[in-house]
Amino acid sequence: MRLSPKDWAIWLAVLFGISLALLELRGSEVTFHTVDAETGESLEGVEMRSQSGFDFPTGRSGNLTLWLNHQPYLFEASLPGYENTNIPIDPGVPSCWLKCAYTVKLHPVRDAFIVKDAYAGVDIHGAKVSLDGNPIKAGEDGVFRVARVVKGKHLLSVRAAGYVPISVTVAVGSVKEIRNVELQPTDLCVTVTGMKRKPLAGAMIRVGNRAAVTEGDGTACLTRLEGPLDVSISHPAYFPTSLHLNVVSDTHRSVALAPRIFQTRLWDPWRKIPVAGATALAGGKSARSDENGRVVLSAVPISDSVKIQATGYLTAEVPLTAIPATVTLKVDGIRLRLVDALFGKPIAKAVVKHSQREWKGDDEGRVLLPHSVLGGHVTVSAPGFRLATVTVTSTKAMTQTMMPASLSGMVRDLSTGRPVQGARFYLPGIGVVYSKGGRYVLQGVPQAGDIKVLAPGYSVLSFAHPYPGAFRPAARCPNLPCADIYLKPFRVRSIYIPYGLLSRPEKVHALMKMVEDSPILNAVVVDAKGDHGYLAWYSKVPEATSFGAQGGKTTRSTFAWLLKEAKKKHIYVVARFVTFKDNPLATHKPDWAVRTKDGKVWFDGEGLGWGNPYLEDVQKYELSLLRELVGMGMDEIQLDYLRFPSDGDLATIKYSTSHGKADRTKAMRQFVGKVKQELQSYPVFLSVDTFGLTIWVTPKEDMNIGQRVMDLVPFIDYLCPMVYPSTFAAGNLGYENPSAHPYDVVFRSVEQARKILPPTVKLRPWLQGYWYNRDSMMVQREAAEAAGSWGWSYWNAGGVYDRSLFFPKPRAFNVPFERKYRGELEMKTLQCNKF
Repeated sequence: MRLSPKDWAIWLAVLFGISLALLELRGSEVTFHTVDAETGESLEGVEMRSQSGFDFPTGRSGNLTLWLNHQPYLFEASLPGYENTNIPIDPGVPSCWLKCAYTVKLHPVRDAFIVKDAYAGVDIHGAKVSLDGNPIKAGEDGVFRVARVVKGKHLLSVRAAGYVPISVTVAVGSVKEIRNVELQPTDLCVTVTGMKRKPLAGAMIRVGNRAAVTEGDGTACLTRLEGPLDVSISHPAYFPTSLHLNVVSDTHRSVALAPRIFQTRLWDPWRKIPVAGATALAGGKSARSDENGRVVLSAVPISDSVKIQATGYLTAEVPLTAIPATVTLKVDGIRLRLVDALFGKPIAKAVVKHSQREWKGDDEGRVLLPHSVLGGHVTVSAPGFRLATVTVTSTKAMTQTMMPASLSGMVRDLSTGRPVQGARFYLPGIGVVYSKGGRYVLQGVPQAGDIKVLAPGYSVLSFAHPYPGAFRPAARCPNLPCADIYLKPFRVRSIYIPYGLLSRPEKVHALMKMVEDSPILNAVVVDAKGDHGYLAWYSKVPEATSFGAQGGKTTRSTFAWLLKEAKKKHIYVVARFVTFKDNPLATHKPDWAVRTKDGKVWFDGEGLGWGNPYLEDVQKYELSLLRELVGMGMDEIQLDYLRFPSDGDLATIKYSTSHGKADRTKAMRQFVGKVKQELQSYPVFLSVDTFGLTIWVTPKEDMNIGQRVMDLVPFIDYLCPMVYPSTFAAGNLGYENPSAHPYDVVFRSVEQARKILPPTVKLRPWLQGYWYNRDSMMVQREAAEAAGSWGWSYWNAGGVYDRSLFFPKPRAFNVPFERKYRGELEMKTLQCNKF
């Protein structure tokens, strides 16, 4: 069918309407391209916000494509560091019905600063500027420009040499013109004062090659300085000085200059006091020294010299070209100085008399005597010292030593300085003086003879008249001269030499040589009275002869040689004295012996008789022998078998008195007290051997032999328990077989013994030198030392020892030992220190 033109127009209108409807439904494709308005560079991440609140970020190329309805839109483009930009669009216009594109130009946020001098208003070149810690470079025009920063408040920091740095908060993006940042110059002002702290004009202030001169107010300033600074201040009439300053924190300082004047101190070098009242003369001017000896002269011509005059002193002249800080004046008279003879300390408050005249000394022991006493005698007295008579033979200076009449102080450990417990003094003509808690007081010090100081665990200190160097100054004591005495710690490390070997000199010689050569050993324990009751010396005690207790000639000779050799080699000698186990006494004097119930002499398991400890005659006999023995020169007496019998048929014994625990312990306690009394006038140590179990039983237990530690310690210096591991019975110390634990048995025994001993008694255990191999013998020694013993002794009944035991060599057990002390003078202040 053919359509008329009108129909065609209608159809075209319908098709056009349908197209418009479809186009409205489809919308338009709108593309945004965001760029930097100045550089044209694409900007990524720009936020495109519509009026409806939706955000659309641009991609990597700065593009964003959206499908939009045919209606007007308003978009806002934003990116940190750039100004926000509004973009109105209308996709409904014909040019944008299907597709259109918009270029969005964003302008960077900008600000500019220039740094100026706050005083001069000029630009400061070389300043350093940063925004939020990020440096900003200046342009060729000196302007610091910032761009592409977030609009808002930021921290601006500015520094420049010679100026005070600043940090301020600035608003960026709100101001378009160049802003000034002013820095304050760093100034240094110095106020100089002279005498009496008055302002000093004409002083030169110099920093490097810059300088300024103070005005009438004494102040001069320099500006724009870079610190830190070395500042010099000078004036023709004053001594120059200098300062080292941090100019930022020290913008103003006051300095006082010392005037160039004659000023010195007058000093008496003999009395060690300033000279007051002296007259100084120069250039027609004079001045007197004050109580501190200070004298001052001002405006004195430099070419002159100062003449100083004072009563009792020779005139002195001092050139002004070289003024000393102190001028010493020479005394015009006889100078007498009084010192303590012990350690050269001055004696204060002495009084010197001649005829009817009297002079008093000062606190430094000085007395000035007139020349009129020359050739005469003066008497000198001082509190705590003996009266002295002095013949004045010199016209210049004399020194007189004085001996203390009494003395007090502390006895101290040389290695630690701590007080030594149990020290005692042996003074010729006076006797024994005991210290208490380390402190001693000697009333009436002898003028001649040797003095000995003994303390358990220390070398014997021996010194002779007039005692210089034997003491060290101590703190002041009430009314008495004071001195401290220092003792060297000494630990006995010994072997035992049995009585039987004394008849074989070659054996004894070999053992003594081993002790001498060993770096470990320093002592021997030798039988003076052996297990059978025989003596190693010739005794004048009648009973000893009648009992047949005298040792053979060879034995006596070897014993005497051993004592002499030990003295020469500085080997410590312990004389072992077997006490109540005494076969000669028991067999030759049955009435004195321990007897059986039928009245016969009782013999122990070795077939040896014992003296009855209850009997006074038995005790007197033993004391007589000890009194004789102690005078032979050994260092220590060691009592063994200080007890009642412990083995043999004890049930057959019948004592003449009751034999309970109280009786037994009383007998032992009284006897050891008598021994102490008998030996107290001799400078010798006393020790006692005990069974190893005595330190483990309860304190009041005597194990039926009268032997208790608590009864012995008040009288002895050393306790020597026989802690032989093989002698402990099964179950002792909690061990099924104690002998299999030599280290533990010794260590625990020493540790236990130290708990029950007072500080005045030292522990020196006996170690087992038989039956075990070398290593088992060695570990006993190591155990003893580790547990804190004060030395040790090895027991071998035959005197047979493995020599390598006493000479260190590489091994599993390596305990350091102190070297044997062989008499070397380890204290410069001590004249003699034995062992």
